[in-house]
Amino acid sequence: MKNFIAVCFLVVFGVACIQSGVHAVTSVRVLDIVVSPEEFSVLPEMLQVRIQYGQKHNHPSFKMWHGRVGPDYIHYHHWALGIVTFNRGKAENNQQRKTQLMRRAAGEFNYVLNQSSPNNPHRYYLHYQRGEALMATGDFNNAAIDFTQSIKLNRNHLPSYLRLGEIYSVLGMHQQAQEIEILMKETFSK
Repeated sequence: MKNFIAVCFLVVFGVACIQSGVHAVTSVRVLDIVVSPEEFSVLPEMLQVRIQYGQKHNHPSFKMWHGRVGPDYIHYHHWALGIVTFNRGKAENNQQRKTQLMRRAAGEFNYVLNQSSPNNPHRYYLHYQRGEALMATGDFNNAAIDFTQSIKLNRNHLPSYLRLGEIYSVLGMHQQAQEIEILMKETFSK
């Protein structure tokens, strides 16, 4: 009975993977990083497809996401690396290694921001993620710039407001923190 259940799970999981355009992976090498199956599984589908089929531009899933995102999609493997290295940094206990990983993550997000068009719909989130990585390195001023830019690009992205308010509080900028709180209430109480 257990074998039957396991086979059913594999069949269902395999069908789900095929339907989403992503197949189960053992590990994937992206530039100089080997991405484990666990790290791969937490990436958004569009980034999974980008790193799994990066050299197979004729693959239907790659074509679909390229069509949805546009020419900027070609750079999204750097976004995936940013997420992977950010998550590794969050889990790291050694402060020096944590800072190195967060700087690498910020650099990967920076690459995508520099290469993508100004009207890329994901720019707000890339600014948010780079801000998170910069904040983790203690670079609060540049993190604040990224969270501010994220809010300008998407006024409904609550995490950017929260992080910006947090930075202002840490820096002792209480008036700005209160202004962010008021802006949040105005934006999200509608």
